[in-house]
Amino acid sequence: MLLHKVWIWTLLFLSVSLNKGIAENPSTEKIIQETYEQFTSSRSTPTHKTIAIDSKTILHVSSPVRIELSSQLSSDLIAITQLKKEPTEVLNVSIQIDKKNPIHVFIRRIPDKKILLRSIDLGLIEDIQDLHQLSNLHSLQDPLCLLKASLFTSGLIDEQTPLATQLERLGGGFSITTYSSLPKGTGLGVSGILSAAILKGLYTMVNENRSKDDLIKDAIIVEKLIGVGGGWQDPAGGIYGGVKLLAANPIEKKIQVLPIQLSKDTQENLQKRMIVWYSGKGKENATRGFSQEVHHFLNPDKKVIYDQAKQNLEKMKQALMTEDIDAFGLAIKEYYELGLSLDFSTGSSSNKGLPRTIEEDTIGYNSTGVGASGGFCIFISKEGQESSLHEKISLLNGKIYNWNISNEGMKIEYIYEDKIK
Repeated sequence: MLLHKVWIWTLLFLSVSLNKGIAENPSTEKIIQETYEQFTSSRSTPTHKTIAIDSKTILHVSSPVRIELSSQLSSDLIAITQLKKEPTEVLNVSIQIDKKNPIHVFIRRIPDKKILLRSIDLGLIEDIQDLHQLSNLHSLQDPLCLLKASLFTSGLIDEQTPLATQLERLGGGFSITTYSSLPKGTGLGVSGILSAAILKGLYTMVNENRSKDDLIKDAIIVEKLIGVGGGWQDPAGGIYGGVKLLAANPIEKKIQVLPIQLSKDTQENLQKRMIVWYSGKGKENATRGFSQEVHHFLNPDKKVIYDQAKQNLEKMKQALMTEDIDAFGLAIKEYYELGLSLDFSTGSSSNKGLPRTIEEDTIGYNSTGVGASGGFCIFISKEGQESSLHEKISLLNGKIYNWNISNEGMKIEYIYEDKIK
């Protein structure tokens, strides 16, 4: 069992340690900034409206998270998408935990002319009564910075006008309460999805209709403001439900969605055979890895690996469309190995394989996040070995999550105070 644990931690942190090996390159940082501006420049500007809900109505936005199946080696990062000059495809699946959406946002009007920010899972609350309280957006030391950045991105709050004047224009104060049932640093796109959920709630509060493309770009801007960065597949993976192929067009700057319809039997079989396991240690900050991913993409010696990743995505897509879970699992394993070969100049020594007792039950595996830096792993069991693999992984430190495919995606509902018992 000690051997099992050694391999699991190697799977999780090998890529993370490699991400630290390349210093940030000023020219790479310039490319990242320029391409980010290109991608988000097409978003429409939010308009200034007034709060359209009464004090007895609560807006509730909930969302699944997403598991990346293939991003063609982080090609959903804005810089790589724009540099490709052709549609970039990503495969992911939206999931619930224990048959519930793990991301929640509650917004309501309040009588005081202030903004009340609250995070239930972090146990934090802050009264915003002056603009200076919103000034430190770039500090990840502020746990509520994502909520604050969402206020500016939505266009409801600007940085010049006194807050009291702005709230008067809006028609009063409001509160934003967030909750995530997942730990920090999962690699499941939580920050991008939470940003999109907050923005969706704010826009609904003032009766502003935003396209899904604009909502995705807005969420990217929020992450950029707080210094996290992120890929476009994160908010898209929450907004759009199910198993799907997402394609971003760098010219039109729009996201196309191809749902992959799985039969009920195949969904149940996939949910049984794919184990979602949390190590107990999430990524601290994936931004460090973004420059390295762009650095890899710009390296001509790596082109063959990206070509193989594109072919691998096609294999994975075909396996899902034909509902062949064995072929899907093998493609997942191949994708993991491609990720390691991207980081290793030799590639051949990057993966020694699983310990025999786990390998005999497993057909595919990967870890989550940019450069496999997240705290979650997925394992695809061989047919008939589901219980055996589950038992072996349950003996490791960490937690197995009960998950299911969410076909609905992000949703919003109105909760009326007089209906709450």
